[in-house]
Amino acid sequence: MKPTTRTSRWRSDVVFGEPQQHGGTTIIPATREGPFGSKALGVVAIDEAGTSWVPAVDGDRVAFVAVLTGLIAGTLATLAVLRQPPWPTSAAMIAMNHDRFGGGTRAGG
Repeated sequence: MKPTTRTSRWRSDVVFGEPQQHGGTTIIPATREGPFGSKALGVVAIDEAGTSWVPAVDGDRVAFVAVLTGLIAGTLATLAVLRQPPWPTSAAMIAMNHDRFGGGTRAGG
């Protein structure tokens, strides 16, 4: 088994931008180049405390996943109710009334 080095994990389509200084912190942006353009991955932040990776969060993707999850949950709930409604069926109502009123005959009539 070949040992994995930290540098072998980087993909060839990841591009690091020019380092920028912001108040004692050096920031290096990272993007991924693809067939439809580039996508921000995050930044490498270097300061006195050390080096850290700060990922970029795509708010549109998070919102899309939330809406899609809600639509799927609503669809599954609708299908479950259509298959077996939570209210009694007409056959069950007739059987309950039949048992309650003694076979459906009127007394004293």
